[in-house]
Amino acid sequence: MPQFLRVAEFDIWQPGYAGAIVEIIVAGTTTLASVYTDPLLSVPAANPQVLGTFTDGSGRTYGRFPNPIYVGVPYQVIINDEGATGIQQVPLASLAAADVSLATVTSVRPGGVVRSLRSVLDDTISALNFGPLVFGSPSNNTTVLTLAIAAAAADGGGVVGVPKGIFDVTALSLPQGVRLRGAGRGTTELRSTQGQAVVTMAGANAGLEDLTLNGVNAVTNSVGIRAINKANLALRNVAVSSFATGLHISGGDGVAFEELHVSACTRGAYLVGELLPGQGGAALRSLEWRGGSVASCINAGLVVEGVDAEAQNLVFEQVYFDANAADAVTITGGRSIMFPSCFWRGNLGNLRIEDGANPVNKAVNTSRSVRVLGGRMDGGEIRFNGECRAVVFDNTELLGVSLIASVPAEPIIFRDCFENAAVQQTGAVERLARIKSNRRGRFRLTTTNNTATAAWQIEVPPGDAVRIRADLVGRRMNGTDNASGAVEGVVTRPGAALDFSSASTTLTAGSTVTGATSGATAKIIAVTQTGAAGTVTLRDVAGTFQTGESLVFSGGPTAVAASAIVTSNATLAISAAGVAASLGSYAVAVDASGALARVMITGATGHTVEWEMMVDFLMAGLR
Repeated sequence: MPQFLRVAEFDIWQPGYAGAIVEIIVAGTTTLASVYTDPLLSVPAANPQVLGTFTDGSGRTYGRFPNPIYVGVPYQVIINDEGATGIQQVPLASLAAADVSLATVTSVRPGGVVRSLRSVLDDTISALNFGPLVFGSPSNNTTVLTLAIAAAAADGGGVVGVPKGIFDVTALSLPQGVRLRGAGRGTTELRSTQGQAVVTMAGANAGLEDLTLNGVNAVTNSVGIRAINKANLALRNVAVSSFATGLHISGGDGVAFEELHVSACTRGAYLVGELLPGQGGAALRSLEWRGGSVASCINAGLVVEGVDAEAQNLVFEQVYFDANAADAVTITGGRSIMFPSCFWRGNLGNLRIEDGANPVNKAVNTSRSVRVLGGRMDGGEIRFNGECRAVVFDNTELLGVSLIASVPAEPIIFRDCFENAAVQQTGAVERLARIKSNRRGRFRLTTTNNTATAAWQIEVPPGDAVRIRADLVGRRMNGTDNASGAVEGVVTRPGAALDFSSASTTLTAGSTVTGATSGATAKIIAVTQTGAAGTVTLRDVAGTFQTGESLVFSGGPTAVAASAIVTSNATLAISAAGVAASLGSYAVAVDASGALARVMITGATGHTVEWEMMVDFLMAGLR
């Protein structure tokens, strides 16, 4: 539909204009405009128009257009040759050929600021405004991007938009407040094969978003992202791949990474506190890396180091460390570092904690206060060397991990961690301390007769033993009796028995067995074998072995499960009343029932006694 405007001055009866002659002219001229009786501007009407006449009951006369009148241009009205009215503009329906850059707009949100359209459009400066980006043309692409970055910097900072595609570049520098934003990680790719830093963060508040940096062949001395003591750097939804060093951050404060993925680099991420005389280095503080991964790096994945300045208060949350050929994470002189909900899998080394080699910098290059919170490590090594003050693993799942305590000066704490039977430990293992919050607790019980009642119990797995100590005090509610005492006991349970046949060789104790179908696992503590058949005695059983499934033993032997697994009841090995027992008419004891170890309290007939009991226990197989 064409642009139109209804000439509304005489759409209704207007007093005093009966029979008036109305000329409709093109605004600002004396030319009669083309007028029509329909909004499609297809049925011409007369111009001038002679108004119709109407007289009311009091004799007053009125004038009106005989039909609605439409016009397609700005217009003015002249009535009876007495001069033109004001200009009426046709509503704007197209911006074709119009410059509205200085028109002002405002947000509908409360407190919206009035801004020019030009400033709104420049929130993101399109690199394409400065020339084409061409595949395979690093010089051209670097020039275009540099011009766009300079324009953003001239505005005091802003976002430079890069379209989807693969664009070769040489090197780029991001001044203060400038961020390079692509069309998506894996959708926009900046590629460089130069032996230098591809993106240098030259100012605070600079960053990258929604793109991939690709070094292609990990050229010697190539660095994906380089920054020296820059505050508030930001990387969001960025992939950095195939550089000698993926990113090298020397000092800074308030650094934020979100969904940062580093892969296939010789050294993935090097986050370091270093002074760099003449270059303005500094301590690295308050860095947060949330989401993302470090994968398939050759010599090192993530390295945190305090060289001659602190690297401290760093958080790595929900980062996935996968298939790194060396140590996925190395901390050399890091302070106050946390790994909440991170996952390690397929790495030669998961985590190495050590001190820096230079004793002059001991104040900043000793590793302290490292916490792994939750998450999982599947296979690989964890190495501890040096001071290792306040190193804690809390509620972390350790599956088949090798714990290597070289020379840790202080205990390494594993609090409420799960360790499967395949976890191994070597070196100064006395420094590897386990704390189980569920191995100690207070319990209450009321007895009203002389029946032995279980006040506390725990299941003893096959092949395991539990040592229990219970301290208790009782007060009688319907008499003056009080009682206190202690008891200790050890309950053991024989290992589970699994018959086998078709063994490929002689089986040995100390190896592990896995059900090929069920996935069940266990440690072998004894073997009785005649020819290719026999029975293995197991502990640390996880899962349910199936009759007839293939069995795979560590070291390579195989066999077939000839029956379901058979377990035995627990038995009381040692029981002794503690010292200073003054139970009087009452009794406490440790006993075994089925698979359970229990603390039993026996009251007295007619006595209502409230008992408060503290239980401590140790069980080697409690994971």
